[in-house]
Amino acid sequence: MYKYEVDANFDGRVDLIVHFDELGMPSRQESDSNFDGQIETQMRFRQGNPVRSEVDTDRDRVADFIVVFENGIVKREEILDPAAGQVARINHYENLRLHDTEIDADRDGFLETLRTYDRFGEVLSIETRSQPRPN
Repeated sequence: MYKYEVDANFDGRVDLIVHFDELGMPSRQESDSNFDGQIETQMRFRQGNPVRSEVDTDRDRVADFIVVFENGIVKREEILDPAAGQVARINHYENLRLHDTEIDADRDGFLETLRTYDRFGEVLSIETRSQPRPN
């Protein structure tokens, strides 16, 4: 395995670490994207393509923001509510554009609001879904 380290803002601290597999393809990446001295972003790769990125914005060692890739292209973003310990919003992408968003506005664990967007990111429709009743 090989590791590459970068000090992107020249402050003397490593801001990016890329780990490579035995074939020289990136397998994992860690970064300090906001240059505060803390690694907050972890990214995993498969065959050199990003698969999943997790960002811990509040330094509690739990991801607050997750990006899922399909064939190296963003497929969905999950925004987590650390207080509730669950997903608060999921942004779905199609052809690199935001297609729709599922939102748990009341933080009860059910994504009740669905917003659909046009190609410019403007809201086309808003739907409020009912939570399924237990059997």
